[in-house]
Amino acid sequence: MIEREVLEIFEAPSESDGGDLLHEFINQFRSGRDVNELMPLLDSSDPRLVWTGAMTLGEVRFDRYNSDSFIERLRKLLDHEDATVRFCSLGAIYPALSRDLDGTRVLLEKLRNDPNEGVREGAEAATARLGL
Repeated sequence: MIEREVLEIFEAPSESDGGDLLHEFINQFRSGRDVNELMPLLDSSDPRLVWTGAMTLGEVRFDRYNSDSFIERLRKLLDHEDATVRFCSLGAIYPALSRDLDGTRVLLEKLRNDPNEGVREGAEAATARLGL
């Protein structure tokens, strides 16, 4: 299961570099591993698994996860209690945002008022890039 795979990265002994293991994991998806395998991570109750799934999506071409099921999940994750989940989800959903879509302005305004500075800065950057 993919959840176990990711947890093993987080539980790697301190002498190994978990960052390298995470980078290798993400590279598998950049190289063509099926992004649908990430769904259980996005649906997990463990914030580490959720942000790993969202961050991984943000690192692959949008056309590989441009579907209602992914976009719906990412939108919900923008309300997650964990700031890292919100931040990574914003990065993953950004390609789906458009200045012409009604909800984009409202969504980014909400995130620009997020309690977390990183999320606020990400929303500010997205707002500027979209010219809103």
